[in-house]
Amino acid sequence: MERIARIMDSFPSLADRKKPWLAFVLGFLLSGIALGIYFRSWVDLIVPTAIWLVLISTPGDAGFWVGAVIGGLW
Repeated sequence: MERIARIMDSFPSLADRKKPWLAFVLGFLLSGIALGIYFRSWVDLIVPTAIWLVLISTPGDAGFWVGAVIGGLW
């Protein structure tokens, strides 16, 4: 346990406090574009957007809603 505590202490603290509920709403409504801007991260921009684009191409509305939920949970 002490070894894990030493490793965890070496990580830098977050510069800004992020609100999880706001990240969920932005991810649900606007997917990766909003998450990439909010978190200032390319990974958060590209991965949810790619997943959403693949799911939206499926027939019916289910892909759109599943993509929105995945974007929110990302």
